[in-house]
Amino acid sequence: MTINETILKSYDNTPYPFLGYQQTHPDTVASVARLLGLTPTDVAHCRVLEVGCAVGGNLIPMAYALPDSEFIGFDISTTQIEAGQAMINALGLTNIQLMTLDIMDATEDKLGKFDYIIAHGIYSWVPDDVRDRLMAMCDALLTENGIANISYNVLPGWKMMGMLRDMMQYHTRNTDTPEDQVSESRELATFLVDAVPQLNKGTVSFFSSYRDFLEGYNEFVLKGRDESSFPANLMLHDELAPINHAVYFHQFAEHCAQHNLQYLSESNLSKVMPTNMPQSIAQEILQMSGNIIEMEQYMDFLYNRTFRQTLICHDTLDIQRKLTPDVAMMSQLYIASNAQLTTPNAIISEKGVARWKGGNGAEFATDNPITKEAMRILLDVFPQSIAFPELHKLVTQSIYSRTPD
Repeated sequence: MTINETILKSYDNTPYPFLGYQQTHPDTVASVARLLGLTPTDVAHCRVLEVGCAVGGNLIPMAYALPDSEFIGFDISTTQIEAGQAMINALGLTNIQLMTLDIMDATEDKLGKFDYIIAHGIYSWVPDDVRDRLMAMCDALLTENGIANISYNVLPGWKMMGMLRDMMQYHTRNTDTPEDQVSESRELATFLVDAVPQLNKGTVSFFSSYRDFLEGYNEFVLKGRDESSFPANLMLHDELAPINHAVYFHQFAEHCAQHNLQYLSESNLSKVMPTNMPQSIAQEILQMSGNIIEMEQYMDFLYNRTFRQTLICHDTLDIQRKLTPDVAMMSQLYIASNAQLTTPNAIISEKGVARWKGGNGAEFATDNPITKEAMRILLDVFPQSIAFPELHKLVTQSIYSRTPD
């Protein structure tokens, strides 16, 4: 059985879960692109392609919410495509189509060009020739201002995850069914999490790092999947996938360049901001870095990052790396925030610094009364978002309606 046949069998036997990923939504991608000076296609009237769409769990909700846009998804697994197309038919959607197609056969003649391309869970989990074909396809199928969203595992962080993957593969070497592979792998991971801290190894640094890694895996992966909508068998298509090829970020960027593509940003813009770290550390990173690629690579070293969700575009586009206030651009955006006030004794309406912390750990501080009022309003209406002009109006009304002290 070839590696491609093995991958196909794994998805036919255990379809990828019906999951959606907010960070791949064209609205998220377009917002980041606008902040960086690009002019992405209006998401209300765009064409979106998802490579490896599985049953359409990510694409179908987008098509439902954006009826005037067109969505195409393809996958090598006919089993998954048929299940997804049945859901589309049941919903009566006419702006989305799922098809069985090998990425090696995905051409402009068959599919056309797209404003947004999504490749979630593809790059690190396919053979070298397919990985290269993905990049060539993005170059060929993206429109002039098009943007692709590609996820992949990265080094150095994945080295420790790869170590655990090796252990799982050894532990399940005689296991017959996918279900048993998952359950036995989880049993091994749970055993290691419980047993390793009980060993008397003192404060030897390498052992402590191993113990801390296992505790982190248990907290953020095993428990995280148990407590969320992510089913346990997601492990089968990640840690236990037939191929799991992690790369350094600079290698990914070089691969992009080989196909006339360039790094734009991460889909979560806050992940690329050196301002989210102590100023002295940020300054050291900037001094070591000759360009954006080097800076991102050093940040991966610093954070020991394991995973990226990267936005790329044609290398002919002029990206504005320095964020500057642009009222015309901001007026086109909606804003939402659930950041919590971390200075409980601070009264927002009074002078002094107030601090907030977001769900992703990002922190923000200001003594500006207008900004503080905006943060209060955003938290009050969350999870709803507010158009920037409307937020400006509400803040102005609130600030100027108060009686001076």
